Amino acid sequence: MGVIISLLNHKGGVGKTTSAINIGAGLVELGKKVLLVDLDPQANLSLSLGAPRVTETIYEALRGECELNPVTVKPNLDVVISTLDLSGAEMELINEAGREFILRELFSVLIDDYDYIIIDHLRTYSLYKSVKPLIDRTKSKLIYIAHNAEFKNHEQKLLNFTNRRKRLVYRLINRNIQKLELELVEESDFVWGLSQKDVDNLKEVSNVKNSLIVPPYFPWECQKDRATLGELSKKILILGSMQWYPNVEGALHFIDDIFPHVLQLDSNYKLYIVGQKPDQRLLDKQSDKIIVTGRVPSVDPYIKEADLLVIPNRFGSGIKIKLLESVIKGLPVIMYKENVDGYEHSEFKFPFVVKNSEEFIKAIFTINKNKSLKETFLNKHSQQFEEFKKFDFQL
Repeated sequence: MGVIISLLNHKGGVGKTTSAINIGAGLVELGKKVLLVDLDPQANLSLSLGAPRVTETIYEALRGECELNPVTVKPNLDVVISTLDLSGAEMELINEAGREFILRELFSVLIDDYDYIIIDHLRTYSLYKSVKPLIDRTKSKLIYIAHNAEFKNHEQKLLNFTNRRKRLVYRLINRNIQKLELELVEESDFVWGLSQKDVDNLKEVSNVKNSLIVPPYFPWECQKDRATLGELSKKILILGSMQWYPNVEGALHFIDDIFPHVLQLDSNYKLYIVGQKPDQRLLDKQSDKIIVTGRVPSVDPYIKEADLLVIPNRFGSGIKIKLLESVIKGLPVIMYKENVDGYEHSEFKFPFVVKNSEEFIKAIFTINKNKSLKETFLNKHSQQFEEFKKFDFQL
């Protein structure tokens, strides 16, 4: 009988899908037969695996229109495909008798066919509470992937409030967030942190039963030819979810305090802000020099075209996956020192790590004038990041 592993977190962009794919691929390498289940309407797991479009997805199965029909994406690795229609399933099934047993019944047919079934959940913890009765906890393990300690992010945001009443209201909100994270940790069998700092933050407020530092890794392919690093496009790139306030505040800081000085020195530069659900304040900054794209099918074309990725966040706990992605895909990075959490061993230095706006401006022109500097940075750190995939662990 197969073991069910459920990956969950109450926020997006924390590596659930990446972890599901890598855990599944690792288990296949160990000779196990694995089923990945995409329970996220965004279907990033399905898309990342190159799964074909099908008419019978997890959505149709939940509605009782078909059985679960896994698609084989490589030997011993199957996937149950998701679709955007899944976003309405919870409301559609709200009056369905026995809805809390639907997933259990669907899995019961397949559980003997696989060694492991790995579920990539929607980001909201509330969904897990809804489907909790479906999961037989005697046959499954819950893994909480602590990409960051969210209550720490909100503590940092509190520092930006000058209005006393707003600070009080937000402090109450943060107290609930901390309570939610505590529930997540207590409910889970394992807590996987991407850095020691993330796990230590959670240990401050909860009883972490079993923790493990799992360095992030994804087998991205290099997108930017090293030979083209000296061919400047004068395009600067910011990546990330543009509704997450550390990203929003960082992007606004770059737009207001750094980019105008860059344009004074060279008016040919353009800034591309790429990420889903951009904050209205970012949309209001759009011009012929500042392009806000919203969600895109792939960030790879923007990485190919850009000279640099910048990470101007001044706060926000958690390891920055976009740093890993950018380096592996061949794009140099400039960032504030606050963004190196989890990468301390990599010894990032100026001009790739800066302390203030003035150094940020100087770094952009220093790096873009020196192709060999870019090559040295990428060669050194891409080799270091390759070591992440050698990480070994026991489930």
